[in-house]
Amino acid sequence: MVLGGGLSASGDIMLSPLKELVDKFDYARSLKNRCKVLISKIGNYAGVLGAAFLHEV
Repeated sequence: MVLGGGLSASGDIMLSPLKELVDKFDYARSLKNRCKVLISKIGNYAGVLGAAFLHEV
């Protein structure tokens, strides 16, 4: 799961509780490839780039 846009600016305030919830409800807990929560490297540009991509599809 990748957080982008305005959420990416919130940092640990949003990231820590979200990681705890994902860990609690992740059905693949026992598997090697568990769900990861990451901050997007493109920050606030995520929405704009996503919209541009959808326009091209």
